[in-house]
Amino acid sequence: MKKIIFSLALAMASFLAIGQTPTVSISDHNGNVDDALIDCTYNFIPPQRIQLTATYPSLQSTTDYTAATVPYGLIGNLSDGNPVAITGDDVWSASVPIGFTFCFYGNSYTSLNVSDNGIVRFGYNPSTPEGSFSSITNTTPSPSLIRNAIFGGFQDYIMAPVGFGCATGEDCGSISYYTTGTAPFRQMVVNFNGLNYFNC
Repeated sequence: MKKIIFSLALAMASFLAIGQTPTVSISDHNGNVDDALIDCTYNFIPPQRIQLTATYPSLQSTTDYTAATVPYGLIGNLSDGNPVAITGDDVWSASVPIGFTFCFYGNSYTSLNVSDNGIVRFGYNPSTPEGSFSSITNTTPSPSLIRNAIFGGFQDYIMAPVGFGCATGEDCGSISYYTTGTAPFRQMVVNFNGLNYFNC
């Protein structure tokens, strides 16, 4: 006698990559679910074939988004987390770990970059030319703005003490980040706290 345990590793890997909890069930044409005893009495489909069917959850897609107002609910405190270093005006931070794999418009990311202008972005390559992210006169989407980003509190802020509204010795605000929750229900939080407006 041989016992065959059905598996669908590739499908499971794709479910895990997009951060959703997979529940995959595989059955044969005889109604056996997840395993089957294959012996001389097994009811094959002639000639000696087995038909397998995989049942899996409906996956949510990240190719379409809807913006809606939600009640304000602060998670933790604005000063919680690891500090993000911003060394100039209109610059990106070093890569910040998300703490899990995040699917954004069909691509998976484990890190992001933060700007002092209330933006987080994915897949940043400092050697690739890009559109502006300091001009708040543009509305999103705009071909002149960067792509692959979340424009959370998009303003022309300044955090580094380089003048233009934030001088050495002044409280120029802070940016911090942390990951909270237990898989698969995790959240990555980026706090923009008390930043100054450019030239104010």
